[in-house]
Amino acid sequence: MKKSYVEEYDSLSETHWWWISRNNFVLNKLSSLILSNLEILDVGCGSGTLSKELLRFGVLTAIEPDPDLYQKIKIVPADIQNCDLFAFKTFKNFDLIVMLDVLEHISDDIAAIQKLATLLKPNGLVFLNVPAYNSLWSRHDELNYHYRRYHREELEAKFSNQGFKILECRYTFASLFFLKKIFLLIEKYQGNPKQTIRIPKSLNKLLIHYFELENLIVNCKFGSSVFLVAKKI
Repeated sequence: MKKSYVEEYDSLSETHWWWISRNNFVLNKLSSLILSNLEILDVGCGSGTLSKELLRFGVLTAIEPDPDLYQKIKIVPADIQNCDLFAFKTFKNFDLIVMLDVLEHISDDIAAIQKLATLLKPNGLVFLNVPAYNSLWSRHDELNYHYRRYHREELEAKFSNQGFKILECRYTFASLFFLKKIFLLIEKYQGNPKQTIRIPKSLNKLLIHYFELENLIVNCKFGSSVFLVAKKI
């Protein structure tokens, strides 16, 4: 991540409607499964906003490869390591791996999925989120060093082929799909838009509630993200 973006990212991950809506969606999924006392690994934890919430479900280990973001992490008690997924060393296996919007940053995603399998206990779970549709590729993906975006069926196949059972795989942020299409047109005809757009706090709060509700009740065949839950078998 560019050093100039680290401060902004740290703030956005705690306040921006998209991050909050995504994180709350994942936390609600975990709560619905009545999971507790787990060995948890948070891969690509950023500045630790979600990691702090994961502590309620068990013992947390987290990894973050970006040295500047790593310096922002303040999570106690937790084992936090400054490394990427492939360099991560541990003597234990995990009940749950959470990996949100990380897989698209890894050049060899199949090797990453295989690595996840080695880190999980039998019947262990992966909760994963990735950006959807290469047709939504934009300057934002380039600025964030993405290698790809995903179709739901593609993501399911990649995990199934590595011995995972797919428990859930669905698109989220359905309305954002259309907004991204609009921004692609703006980008095409007016040049590169800002990476993030500041909005009033009242609108930010409204969008949090809207997308939390949409992601809860709307299961569309499209969206701007793909969410997956898979079990190691």
